[in-house]
Amino acid sequence: MSTTPGPGGEGDHEHGSTWEQYQPDAGPQPVTVRPDRPHPEELAPGSPRRAGPGRPAAAAGVIIAVAATTFGFAVGFLDDDAGDRVDVPGFSGLGDAFQVDDEPESPQVLSPAGFRALLAGLREEGYGTTVFDATLYPDYAVVVVPEDERTLRSRSLYWNGELSDDDNLGTSHVGRVDLDDVDPAVLARLSRRARTLVEDPTSVYVVVRGPSTAFVDDDPSRIWAYASNEYREGGYLAADIEGRVVRRTTW
Repeated sequence: MSTTPGPGGEGDHEHGSTWEQYQPDAGPQPVTVRPDRPHPEELAPGSPRRAGPGRPAAAAGVIIAVAATTFGFAVGFLDDDAGDRVDVPGFSGLGDAFQVDDEPESPQVLSPAGFRALLAGLREEGYGTTVFDATLYPDYAVVVVPEDERTLRSRSLYWNGELSDDDNLGTSHVGRVDLDDVDPAVLARLSRRARTLVEDPTSVYVVVRGPSTAFVDDDPSRIWAYASNEYREGGYLAADIEGRVVRRTTW
């Protein structure tokens, strides 16, 4: 607060009095309300927290840890407890990258799909489905086809998903049969039944063959399903072209 001379001017000094200069009261200062974010300790339990400085790095660390754990789990899934590699069909395994195996899997010839694939391969190569003899193993087949339309001259072909011709020529001792007349489901059923002929079979195969040319008989057999084991015990089922079993033999 400042002072100023009274009404008497400088003469008033002799009276030793001064007048105080009036200053209006400043009054209450304006208050600016700023909605500051609450401190973390002020948040109610369970309330979501906003990320502050350093949170992105922490979140990135969590993501990396989860990715590493997931990848480690995948690798562990492909390796057993002993550390031996578990092969995944169609892939050569884990390395710098997955590599698809070039060699196709062997066909299941005695399955309906595998048998139909064999017939398709014969047609594509121009041999047709009429044969003298076809020996069908689980993962490959040997097919004896005619060289012409009237003689018994033959050619042996090998099938394992692809047809191979090694110029194995000969003369057949049986007539012709059309594989297209055989129900694929019959082959699968007969091969399963043949397994029951011996204990612990180690070899199972099916033969489709034309009628004998050596002698004339009334045997309707066209399909033979064989099974044997390591003790040379075995047997077979003989069936007609429809799959009806006409003979059962064991040894």
